[in-house]
Amino acid sequence: MSFTWSKQMLTGGLERIQLFGPDMSVAILPQMGFNLHSWIINGRDYLMPTQDLGRHGIVYGIPILFPFPGKTSGASYFLNNKEYLLKKTGAKREMHGLVYDESFTWHCDSEDSFAWCEGSLTIDKNSPLYESYPFDCTLKVRYLLDSSGLKMNYKVINQSDTFMPFGFGLHPFFNHFSQSGDVMVRIPCSHIHELIDKASTGKLLPVPISKDLRSFTPIEQLDMDDAYANMDATKQVQIKYPQNDITIQLEASDEFTTLVACIKPGLAGFMVENWSSAPDAMALYAKNMVDSSGILLLDVQQVHEGFIHMLVV
Repeated sequence: MSFTWSKQMLTGGLERIQLFGPDMSVAILPQMGFNLHSWIINGRDYLMPTQDLGRHGIVYGIPILFPFPGKTSGASYFLNNKEYLLKKTGAKREMHGLVYDESFTWHCDSEDSFAWCEGSLTIDKNSPLYESYPFDCTLKVRYLLDSSGLKMNYKVINQSDTFMPFGFGLHPFFNHFSQSGDVMVRIPCSHIHELIDKASTGKLLPVPISKDLRSFTPIEQLDMDDAYANMDATKQVQIKYPQNDITIQLEASDEFTTLVACIKPGLAGFMVENWSSAPDAMALYAKNMVDSSGILLLDVQQVHEGFIHMLVV
């Protein structure tokens, strides 16, 4: 079987794009933030299942976090001595940015050895997002499925006449199949962000013994919502499913310096998230803690590209 793709119309007018390979398939909802909500490997879905694909919010699949992953305290940030309020349809957006429920345009294609789908979202003066994020820009996210796994590449294009600060991240809800005693995670980090109410102070702390995941650790032993620091392209996060004989390895480009792990007892899934910026990054940036913030600065008419790959090893 070669790689293919298809489009399906769901109840309520939602489009679902599916990419198929011999042992894997994925499904994407372009109108729901280009959310990749299903990743099936050998007949089992490794993303937390949901019964309501029309539900908005950070609740299932792999939401896209832009322009600021994590918390933005008070849903506001300062830039060039001016305050901007993050909001949509009148409601403040303190967590995870503006695009996770936006409708993306899309394009797909396939060849014998892979299939891909690219979503695109433009913010300009005619966009309702422009008041909160006043930069003419385009975000492109491409998911490619091949025999090695799932590869996400993204591109941010600054089409404005000034420099543009941003961050980017993914928020995957992984499935533990009610096997939390067997599923294990390894995060090769020695330091974590000091967090106060989910906001980084800019200070890095040695990872405490209870959260030291540099060796494989069963997720049933963990109760955490923490942001690990100093990630780079040489460090890979691994999620091991021994009963299924599957290991998922997360590899990301150098800008993804923060790795968030939210693993809580009783939840149907767990989150392991690559972010390019720290929690509450724009508050750190406003304090001239630019390196600590992880905020990326894109010059006029410039393009930034990066990747997060989820490989089956």
